[in-house]
Amino acid sequence: MMLGGTDTTFNTAEFAFAETMTKSAVMGKAKQELDDVVGKGNIVQETYISKLPYLQAVMKETLRLHLDPSNWEDPLDFDPDRFLHGKWDYSGRDFNYLPFGSGRRVCAGTAERMVVYTLATLLHSFDWKSPQGDELDLSEKFGIVMKKKIPLVLILTPRLSDPALYEQPTIFQDVNAFDD
Repeated sequence: MMLGGTDTTFNTAEFAFAETMTKSAVMGKAKQELDDVVGKGNIVQETYISKLPYLQAVMKETLRLHLDPSNWEDPLDFDPDRFLHGKWDYSGRDFNYLPFGSGRRVCAGTAERMVVYTLATLLHSFDWKSPQGDELDLSEKFGIVMKKKIPLVLILTPRLSDPALYEQPTIFQDVNAFDD
């Protein structure tokens, strides 16, 4: 059960990065929010997640599966702003937005905070560039878990003000985090 969400968490983050890489305005807003909330002199902590509404909107837009134009304006456009105003829940009451199912069969692996934390940490810590330029293949490969047909390859460069910040443990690096 615990490992069940790892594939979906990774794939959601990969699609989010791919979409933000093709939309420089989205990338710019996300990085500006991170700089304002976290600052370039700090690393992202889990406590910052609730203070990052735009990054949460990026995650929600990435998970928006439904493309019905009667429910979504410009449904094929990646637009996190559509999630900034209004309450979106995952309980299954809003049938326009059901990324995790509903009722008794709701997904047990709703790792939304982990996805936002992953996006926040990687966007805040590095500048990203595609070796292919602005053109990224966003096509999908269907299976039990939807993946990108062509895996995302990016070149990253450090962007934090103090190189020592890269040596601080995060929840990804701290191998002792679960020791008792």
